[in-house]
Amino acid sequence: MRVARPQNKTSLFRSGDAIGLGSGRGVFTTVDALANFPRLRVPGVTLLSLTGDVYPRHHSRDPNLCLDADTHVNLLGRCFAQDVTLHFLSSYICYDEQSTSKACGDARG
Repeated sequence: MRVARPQNKTSLFRSGDAIGLGSGRGVFTTVDALANFPRLRVPGVTLLSLTGDVYPRHHSRDPNLCLDADTHVNLLGRCFAQDVTLHFLSSYICYDEQSTSKACGDARG
């Protein structure tokens, strides 16, 4: 998770902050932990997905755990008491050759 401006000493986030979230277990664990605290009362926050849907594989025993940045944006948004602006990429950022061929209707696939 990357905050666009330096944090001050009294709060985790400030009014007007833009917060970029990536994919992975570390980001998920951080956002999941924040959900156990009282909701954040910070107006004007923007949450941005930095990597979209990358469908990362994980080594968790929970097969229903989603570690995508778009999911993390949604989960962190629920941690705020005020409305936040959510920006999702909601698209693949990479394909393997076979799925690219099928998605593009390529005769090679």
